[in-house]
This record gives sequence, structure tokens and C-alpha cells, in this order.
Amino acid sequence: MVRQPEHPDIGVWAERISQALESTADVNLRIHSGLILAVYFFWTGNFKKASYVMNIFREAEGAKGATALTQINILLTEAMYEWLAAADVRSCLNKVMQGLSLAETTGVHLWDYHLSCHWFSAALSAGDLASAEEMRRKLAPKLNVRKMDIGYYYALTGWYALMRGDVAYAVNLMPAYDSIVQSVGMPFGEGLLDLITAQILYQSGKSHDAIKNLKRAHEIGAAMKSYLIQFTAWITEAQIAFEQHCEEDGKKALAEAFAIGKEQGIYNCYFYLPEVMSRLCARALEYNIEAEYVKNHIRRRRLNPPIDEIDIENWPWSVRLYTLGRFVIVKDGKPLRFTEKAKHMPLKLLKAIIALGGRDIGAEAIIDILWPDADGDTGLRSLNTTLHRLRRLLGNDMAITLEDNRLAVDVRHVWVDVFAFQRFLGKIEKLLKDREAEVGVQYIEPLPDTIKLLMERIIAMYQGPFLRDIAEQWAISSKERLKNRYLNILTEMAQRFEQSKDWQKAIQCCEKCIEIDSISEENYRRLMGFYNKLGRKAEGIAVYKRCKEALNLHLGISPSQETEAIHKSLRS
Repeated sequence: MVRQPEHPDIGVWAERISQALESTADVNLRIHSGLILAVYFFWTGNFKKASYVMNIFREAEGAKGATALTQINILLTEAMYEWLAAADVRSCLNKVMQGLSLAETTGVHLWDYHLSCHWFSAALSAGDLASAEEMRRKLAPKLNVRKMDIGYYYALTGWYALMRGDVAYAVNLMPAYDSIVQSVGMPFGEGLLDLITAQILYQSGKSHDAIKNLKRAHEIGAAMKSYLIQFTAWITEAQIAFEQHCEEDGKKALAEAFAIGKEQGIYNCYFYLPEVMSRLCARALEYNIEAEYVKNHIRRRRLNPPIDEIDIENWPWSVRLYTLGRFVIVKDGKPLRFTEKAKHMPLKLLKAIIALGGRDIGAEAIIDILWPDADGDTGLRSLNTTLHRLRRLLGNDMAITLEDNRLAVDVRHVWVDVFAFQRFLGKIEKLLKDREAEVGVQYIEPLPDTIKLLMERIIAMYQGPFLRDIAEQWAISSKERLKNRYLNILTEMAQRFEQSKDWQKAIQCCEKCIEIDSISEENYRRLMGFYNKLGRKAEGIAVYKRCKEALNLHLGISPSQETEAIHKSLRS
């Protein structure tokens, strides 16, 4: 297993050990054999089979006749399972502490260093750098430690350095790690060496050399049938490809990684970088790559969305808020129903926070809106009480923050449609500005697909006025600003689509403008003009009739001479 994991008979022997685990009555032999089998399954990423072995271990806990070493072997294997397969940091720490305590009581210290390395691994995979630093100092190489364990330490310390962004330190560690791996002659260790070296080289600006190491890792993973090595290699390939704007290569690598992850139940790996995985999960959801597995991965690892991609609606947010044309709170995928009057103030607080921008809102501003007659202390008490009730309603204490008397929606935990909508508007405005600077105002080339896709998104998202049910001034100003900004984008995009002769898109933009502002005669005229150019005169005349009725109904006036001129042209 250690030196020849690629041996053609290793699967046969793994099966024999599995059978022996169920038949032997000797608990010490059963656990010793099970440890070897479990580690083999860990190294190959067969976490489902590893789970079977762990069930046998749990049944053996406290078994009569089990030696101290056997009991520690159980805890050692469980600790590895908890951090690597189950991604459960707390359970791993619990197993490590039990193992070290038992070692201290019995004097059996064979696995002390290795147990502590598992805790180091768990802290790193969870992104807990404070605990990782504590373990790094504690585990500084000692003379009486096995080579394999020192190699484990160097691999983990390199991982720690990468998470801290200290690439130079990671580079300095690699010669010592390389030397130990080569002297031990362990293919799995060589695979890990290639994986971490690839990450270090890439972060050092040597992506070409990084790819060479990943190729070797793939070869080792294939030879020893290690899904874990292959998963990690594909993840790193996807990271490199996306960060170098090679979208197709990134999609392919991500599909390979997450197909393995889904099949084998992999939610953790060596050199796991939470921020990198968060970005890759966001891309996978964008491209619909193993979406259910990805959502489960996000939940299990409690990954926050990338801070610059908070508009990802299909991220498995615990709370989603819809404010455009409706007010709906979706919690864990299910809309909340409100029938109690007692919910009125918490919901009004939430609406006010969103209407005022959702971040860095002074507590006094909220108090003036909700409790205008309250004095300072009374208003602040009312705010704190209502905020507590709102957090309970949302089921997430981190959803709304209050720090230094400043309120905010924590966008790592809550998705709000209007915030995503505004970000999409901003992206379109920037893309149009950049395009105008590049090719000038007058152009006839088709608009880029990126802009078209963003337009489709905002049109789909805008279900009606922001906070439709609120008629108070604090909401009206936000409502009008948003509506006017959206109308400006629709109007400009109608003109851009007209210039590039994308008539269907131009017509759609005009229709949306009229939906929002039914007395905008200019948009009726523009729409009539589009139909006139296309020779679809009957449709143009129908638009004129809608315009005439709307102006008469809402303003008591008739269409302008300019509108009548287009109408006359349509009738000719």
C-alpha cells in the first residue's frame, strides 16, 4: 500500500481484508488490519468505502480485550476520517484530544505526532489559521519523529504558508519535503508533493511549470487509482484556467473534478483553499456543472460566496429576499408566510435597511424612520429588540449586523434581488462606457453576448417597483432612483440594438419601458418607428392606440404632432 499502491493485486487484498474484518474475533487484529484498509481508502479517495470501515471501528470502541494501542489506533483513524472524509473539524479535534489523553494515561505515544498532524490538517482545511499556527509551532520537527510524519508536517506547513499568502516560505520548505518523500519512496507522498508544488509554482508566477507537476500528479493518481489525487489535480487545473481566462479549459477541469467529487462523496482534500473553492463553486453554478453536488459542498463546508460575486442567485443562500414587484423572504428554499401582526416591525426594519442601501446605515437614521417620536435611549432599545426579532425570523444571527451603531445586510449570508439587480446595472453601464470609448458612439456591430446576457437577467429580475407596498418617503426616493436608472438603461439599450439592427431586442426594451412608465410618449413613438421600419404597420398602429388611450386616461391629453406624424406614416 505504501510503496506499491498501483500493484495490480492491491484491490484483491483490500477485498480480503474487508472480509477478514467481519470474520475475525480478535479485536486487536481487526483494528490493526482495518487501520491499513481505511488509510488505503483515504489515500485513494474511496470515502464511501472508508465509511464502512469506520462503522466497524465504532462497533469496536471499548471492546473487551482491546489494548491501549488498539484504542489509540481507532481514535487515530477516526481523526483522519473526520477531517478528510467528513470535513468535521470539531469531531476531528475531539478524537485527537481523546487519543492524546489516552496516550498520556497509558504511556503509548506511538501516534502522538501523527494525531496532532491530523488536527493541523483539520484547522487548515477549515481556514482556521490561528489554530494552524499553534499546531505548526508545536509540531516543529523533532529527532525522534518518523520520516513519514516529518514529511506530513512539511506538506501541512507548505499548505499553511499558501493560506497565509507567504509563497516564499512555502518555496523554502519544498526541498526538505522533496528529500523526505524521495527517501521514503511513497507514491502517495509523491502525488501530494506534485500537487502542492504545482500550487506554489502557480502562485510564484510559473504556471507552465505548475501544469507539469499537475500532469505528474494525474499520472500518479491514475496509476494508484486515487480519486483524491485526481480530484485535487483537476481542482488546481480549473483554478489556473479560470484565473488565466481560459474558460473552456476551466469548465472541462471543473466538470472532471466535481464528477469525481459527486461519485465518491469528496468534500475535502489536501491543500484545500476555501477562497479558491468558493470561486470554483460559483463558476460551477454559473455553468450548471454538478449543481446539486456543488450546493451540498457549499453547505457542508460553509463556504461564503466570493465577495465580488454576491449576485449569484443560485448559490445555496440560507436567506433570499425579493423586493422587486413583491416582498418575499425565502428561507432554506421555502417562502416564509407572515400572518402575525407581531412580525410587522421586524419586516419594516428589514425593508428600511434595504431601502437605505443595505450597508453602513446609521442607527439614528433607522430610528428616525421607525420610531420618530422616541428619545435616544428608547429608540435604541426599540431598535435592538426589533433587530433581535428580525434575526430570529430570518433564522440567522449573522444576516443583519450592528457594529458601532451602523447597520448592514451581511451579503455573505443573505441574497437580495435589488442588490444583485443594481450590480448588473452597473456592469452594463461600465461595459457600454468601455465599448463607447473603444469604437465610438456610432457603430453597427452586434453587441457582445455579455451585455445581452446581462440585459436578459435584469429584465427577468425586474418584476415590478421596488418595495411596491411601501408609500413612505424613505422608500419612494430609493424606488424612483432605481426605476429611473433602469429606464435609462432600457432606453440606451433600445438605441444600441436599433443601431445594430437587432430589432427584436430593441422592441423588447421599448415594451419594458412602457410597462414601467405607461405615459412615456417617447417610448411609444420609438416602438412605432421600429415597427414602421420593419413594415409591420398593423403592430405599429396598435401601439399608437395604446399610447392614445394611456395619455387620455392618465393625463387627459392627446398624442403630440410628432406621434401623429408617425401614425400617419404607418397608415399610408
